Amino acid sequence: QKSLQYALEEMEFDILVLCAKLMGQKLSPFALYERLKQNRKVSKDKLYKSFDSILSKGYIHQLKKLYHEKATKKIYLCDTSIRLALTSDRHFGRRFENMIYLELLKSGRECFYDDGVDFYIPKNDEIILGMPFTDERTLFKKIEAIEAFIFTHQVQKITAVTMSREAKINHPFSEVTMIPFDIWALGD
Repeated sequence: QKSLQYALEEMEFDILVLCAKLMGQKLSPFALYERLKQNRKVSKDKLYKSFDSILSKGYIHQLKKLYHEKATKKIYLCDTSIRLALTSDRHFGRRFENMIYLELLKSGRECFYDDGVDFYIPKNDEIILGMPFTDERTLFKKIEAIEAFIFTHQVQKITAVTMSREAKINHPFSEVTMIPFDIWALGD
């Protein structure tokens, strides 16, 4: 925490703390402004500049919604340990999703999110779902919920990244695989 406080301006640090709390969720600079102004005096211009600054420094990343350039973007951190340092919230699912995002970023694959879809990679016709503690039945229900997306975009492959579970599921449109994170990350 102290290292980050020294490296960042006060406003940048406050924004990073909020981004850490809301990691993996849709978050706009305006929403940050609305939250921060409740606790301190802040101008929109300064907040927007500070947000752009930590974005350009690489502390946070934004994921766009598919075909909605102006939609609110999802926020991810450059390192999942930042969340542990800045918040007491230990929501593992969000941290796991952030780890998947960082692997996708590292591999250079362009991806997007959509309602119910964690990551969609158009170039590969693939959906990646972060489901650390899932089973086949839960995954099947999730796939049913996003079936319209799968059909519309002719998704060929659905990968559910888990902590340790491995399986293949029959689906009429797509190849569905459950794969542990470590194997998935090394396979890229």
